Amino acid sequence: MLDPTSLEKNFYEMLLESQHWPAQQLLEYQRSQLSQLLEHARKNVPFYQSRLDPVFTRTGKIDWTRWEEIPILTRQDLFDHRDSMLAPAVPLGHGETRDHWSSGTTGVPVTVRHNGLAYLASRAALARANTWHNIDPSKASCDCTKGGHDFALWPDGKLGGTWGPAWDERATGRVWHINRQTSPEQLVRFMLEKGVAYLGTRPATAHAAALEALRLKLPLKLDAVLGHGTGITEEEIEDCRRALGARLIGLYSSTECHKVAHPCPAGPNYHVNAEIALLEIVDGDGHACASGTPGRVVITPLLGTAQPLIRYDQGDTAIAGEQCGCGRTLPVLARIVGRTSHLFRLPDGRRLSLSVPPYLKKPLGTETWQLAQVAPLSFEVRYVEYLPVQPDAEDNIVKNMRGQLGEAIKVRFVKLADVPLTASGKFMENVCELPEGS
Repeated sequence: MLDPTSLEKNFYEMLLESQHWPAQQLLEYQRSQLSQLLEHARKNVPFYQSRLDPVFTRTGKIDWTRWEEIPILTRQDLFDHRDSMLAPAVPLGHGETRDHWSSGTTGVPVTVRHNGLAYLASRAALARANTWHNIDPSKASCDCTKGGHDFALWPDGKLGGTWGPAWDERATGRVWHINRQTSPEQLVRFMLEKGVAYLGTRPATAHAAALEALRLKLPLKLDAVLGHGTGITEEEIEDCRRALGARLIGLYSSTECHKVAHPCPAGPNYHVNAEIALLEIVDGDGHACASGTPGRVVITPLLGTAQPLIRYDQGDTAIAGEQCGCGRTLPVLARIVGRTSHLFRLPDGRRLSLSVPPYLKKPLGTETWQLAQVAPLSFEVRYVEYLPVQPDAEDNIVKNMRGQLGEAIKVRFVKLADVPLTASGKFMENVCELPEGS
């Protein structure tokens, strides 16, 4: 049997081929993996013993036409039914299992169990994306994704090992870790001191650091920012280029579902890692949305045998796209709108993402703000003031917000001393603070 490093390299090489498979071949591969997952879950995992009945015929075969009858799994389900969702053992060759904690930016913190094969496949998918974007593993990188009271604290951080694939002889660059609760200014100064070429973090965190580099006129230059988590905005892309000279390469991922999709190097689309996950964009009833129509992101990790997540609601909104012109046949996401829990919720039932033009920041004397919904019709603009506020600055921002959200909203401006971060050290420009269900 091959060792894990050789298996990962083999999987990576398969991914370089499968990204060009015809649609029918990819569908057949997905269903072969799904069949094994469904049979394993039904036989071994108490939570799924009857939940998957809609797709199984009397003879034990799978009726794929009834896939959408499987109930959608929620994050609350993971919290409420964790014990009954765990498999007592994983199939032979799926490796050891370990638990991973998710901080709960979508409202409920959960612990998810993964197996070694799923991690291996996810790393291979990341290596494929890095190949697409010519990421050089011989250069030093900075990782700002992990927290903890005593982990990699500023100013020293923590020097780790190499960060590229273990099977790649070019992977000689080492990674510097810095706690994700480090302030944007500290993060910039840390990277400048360590001479790194890449930054791995959430796009919004990189954006806040880029704005600090501009404000402080620090000469930090990076090859690329490797964004983790959700989609990226044009403002984030432009400010990272302007401040850091860096490409901002988004990675759509989650603790629960690993590496879900990566941006196409030839355009704005995201390619789904369909060899390791089935991704659906569905409406409120769980049925597939047409291309170009926003919907909920529902994911089934194909190798998730330690704790199967079958039709799991990722908590995001996205838009499916048409086949990309780059030659890759992988499914396409035209846009990742973002976390549904961070969309603003209006009394008339609308959920939407607020986008206030960045040119309105400077008259407010700031480069960094947070737009927060604190009541159904009440909002706060929280900002760090670097320069005096210009006349009409607040009026122009309120006018723009009312144009998007309605004339009835009230807007309050709140001056802060520091860039606002969440309890887990993340920066979010839009945040809905309404209780769920309100």
